Amino acid sequence: MKRQLTWFMLAVGIQLSACGNESIADGLPPEASAPDDSALPVQAEAVDEGSTTLYEDALGPGWVDWSWATHNLAATSPVASGSRAVSATFGPWTGLYFHHPGVSTSGLEFLEFQVHGGATSNPALTAYATVGNQARPTVSINRYCDGGTIKAGAWTRCRVPLTALNVVNVTMDGIAIQEGAGRNLPVMTFDSVRLGTATLSAPSGLKAVASATDVSLTWNSVSGATGYHVYRATSQTGTYTKRTTTPLTNTTYRDTSVTAGATYWYAVSAVSAGGEGLRSTPVSATVKPPQPQVAISVTPTSASLAPGASRTFSATVTGSTNTAVTWSIQQGSAGGTITHSGQYTAPRTTGTYHVIATSQADTTKKATATVTVAATQPGSGKWVSGYYTGWNADLYPPEKVDFSALTHIIVGRVTPKPDGSLNAAFDNNNGPQIAKTLAQRAHAAGRKAIIMVGGAGEHAGWVAAASNANRAKFVQNLLNAMDTFGYDGLDIDWEPVEAADKPNLLALVKELRAARPNMLLTFPIGWINSNFASDADPWFANLAPYLDQLNIMSYEMIGPWDGWQSWYTSALYGESGNRPTSVSSSLQGWARAGIPKAKLGMGIPFYGMAWRNITGPYQNFTHWSDYVGSDNSFTYKKIQQLSASGTYRWDAVAAASYVTFNTPVEDGTVRWISYDSPEAIAAKGAYARDNGFGGTIIWTLNQGCTNPTTGANPLLDAVKGAFLQ
Repeated sequence: MKRQLTWFMLAVGIQLSACGNESIADGLPPEASAPDDSALPVQAEAVDEGSTTLYEDALGPGWVDWSWATHNLAATSPVASGSRAVSATFGPWTGLYFHHPGVSTSGLEFLEFQVHGGATSNPALTAYATVGNQARPTVSINRYCDGGTIKAGAWTRCRVPLTALNVVNVTMDGIAIQEGAGRNLPVMTFDSVRLGTATLSAPSGLKAVASATDVSLTWNSVSGATGYHVYRATSQTGTYTKRTTTPLTNTTYRDTSVTAGATYWYAVSAVSAGGEGLRSTPVSATVKPPQPQVAISVTPTSASLAPGASRTFSATVTGSTNTAVTWSIQQGSAGGTITHSGQYTAPRTTGTYHVIATSQADTTKKATATVTVAATQPGSGKWVSGYYTGWNADLYPPEKVDFSALTHIIVGRVTPKPDGSLNAAFDNNNGPQIAKTLAQRAHAAGRKAIIMVGGAGEHAGWVAAASNANRAKFVQNLLNAMDTFGYDGLDIDWEPVEAADKPNLLALVKELRAARPNMLLTFPIGWINSNFASDADPWFANLAPYLDQLNIMSYEMIGPWDGWQSWYTSALYGESGNRPTSVSSSLQGWARAGIPKAKLGMGIPFYGMAWRNITGPYQNFTHWSDYVGSDNSFTYKKIQQLSASGTYRWDAVAAASYVTFNTPVEDGTVRWISYDSPEAIAAKGAYARDNGFGGTIIWTLNQGCTNPTTGANPLLDAVKGAFLQ
């Protein structure tokens, strides 16, 4: 009976060939003719156990060639040692196979050979052994080669453990090296094929300890060793390169050629006069990153401010995950105040002061900004306080607001809760961040930022929050909101103020002023019906000493009330019995009630009032159905778009502007819209200058923007020219 391996080869149609690829008529070379099983030795002692060389210039004693790949046992180039080697050109699944009648593996540890990859690197070669004519498990060769792969154009030593081949302490009868991926491979060369054992065991107890600058290795000594070599790789299965040029004579090694944060793998082998032993099991170490140095900087590094003005400083900490800072002023309270978020308020005294940021990660690290406080330069002396509402943020993005046209921005809104707490959503899902952004931009431009508190519909919250029971808590929560969002003051928008509200309102304003003397406090008040002088309630003069601004909400000053005629939303002049409102009459009325003109401001709407059924001013109303819309509906952008089919008109008597439509627009009924044009705004600015009034509020900045992408705001430009230039 033929050997099982031979029958397998013949069954799959593989042609066996002799060296030099000479075809043998019967399919087997003479020296490889398969004997009957009865002729095979079954006792290990029948074999020369000292014969472990499979090939060294020629096949070793007892070994015969049963290869079925194209090959040459006498190739002369390249060779690893001696003068000859085995060249092989592998086709799909073909292989080299060297047979022996029976060789004991007792005391042997590995199959070792040199392989030259030729034009091929990392070829899919496998190896297996046969015992009793039966193939043992197949293993991939690359992983057992130096560097983890067979190299192209160079010799590579491969050492396959007999444990992997499953032939430990057995009698084996063959070794095969086979193409394992079904591919054709260029010629490769094999040399110095042997079964061997390491004369030295692998070092044990290898340890690697990393610092920020090196990796220190220690291991146990090996009996019989005269020295040791150290190998390093960047991964466990990567290419291990020798770090030692000559063997070490001790069992320690310090690797200083390392990169911070990198992980390295190490193995150690023992050497003696007989050669180099097996490598140890690899261990790894990660080089520690260098300890960062904490550094801090402050922005801006210098600032010039008017007395009582504010500016937000920011600090950047590097070298630590703790980026928190502590703010202070070198001159103490005499140098002003600064919040935990870096909002600085200058003192009333001119001079040079220093703001200090101290790193909480390393309190020895500080950064300083120099602040020069000087008297303000002469100018118009008027204020422009523009309301910015969170619910309309998309109309005028916060990053587009033109602070050169403002002295103050009033950001809405925070609303009082009956228990003295606050709703600080600023009427937008992203309201708190919008509020912070606007405050930071205002301070960067040298402007003031004020929080609008309350507004229409919040009367019940005001009454309860400002009560004797809740007022102290309410005051503290208002101050906390200022600090949290980085603001300079509060706009107390208590609407309406009823007789019973006055004591608590006055107490609230007094306590806020006492708690923070330098804060800004503003208050919006209503317009005056000139038919009723008592609308200008003298009681409000009691508030004036504690407030910086009292601004008249002088817009939407018309309605189809009994006996009233159609009129303008914010006429400067021209009031009469049946149209009893104007900006000038309201300002003069409040001044007569005892409020200083320098603290009084007028209101300018950046939206219009639209009407149906009537075609302009001085006409009789029908009823409230004549009203179409105003705030949040007829923005200046919308008015400009509708005006393309209308006629712009100017009333010189009232100093008021409007547009009329021969063909109704919007919902098919709008015939005229009253609004403040740049012409009307210019007239109001001149009136404020000529009559000594303090300035103006704008409701709202958002509604004046005509292009959110560019931030164009023609009405704001007009206000800037009228009040600030």
